[in-house]
Amino acid sequence: MKINYKKTIPVCIAILLSGLNYAQAPAIEWQKSLGGTGDEYASSIIQTADGGYVIAASSNSNNGNVTGNHGNYDYWLSKLNSTGNLQWQKSLGGTAGDYASSIIQTADGGYVVAGSTNSNNGDVMGNHGYSDGWILKTNSDAGVIFWKKTLGGTDYDVISKIIPTTDGGYIFAGNSSSNNGDVPGNNGYVDYWIVKINSDGNVQWKKI
Repeated sequence: MKINYKKTIPVCIAILLSGLNYAQAPAIEWQKSLGGTGDEYASSIIQTADGGYVIAASSNSNNGNVTGNHGNYDYWLSKLNSTGNLQWQKSLGGTAGDYASSIIQTADGGYVVAGSTNSNNGDVMGNHGYSDGWILKTNSDAGVIFWKKTLGGTDYDVISKIIPTTDGGYIFAGNSSSNNGDVPGNNGYVDYWIVKINSDGNVQWKKI
């Protein structure tokens, strides 16, 4: 039998389109807006071992849901329960710009947060100049800092992503235009930068 494709194709399309009309939009279980009267930029969210969520963001607010801002942008951590209710929040940083980019939960229930900092006061120590990578480890229930590390050189250094490793340490990737300090052998302008640290944040090796 010879098929009339000119008639068949429009019918098939019509059937597909009619099916789309009956498709159900996904139901929103809950949603939350969190922040203050300044700017909040969320960059990383993970589900936590208790079924809730933790968000790493950057904030320059000091009201609303945000307290303890040190000036300019801070890392802003917020912990939600499984239905989106805020359990705790914490602003971490100094008086210059501090920008969180990645968060993971550790085996002890705490968190490791990574990003970049231009500060050299408040919670931040040892800035090498301009923007450095900044990594910190907090406890599980209040964002209290256990340890913190500022890594980089005298130019632009940022951390984009951190992941846990099987030996209990961490590895992070980012970008660097430095050629001194913690950054070896820059090849010119901006390179990608990889650093392996142990469970206490001490550098084990680094590559650029």
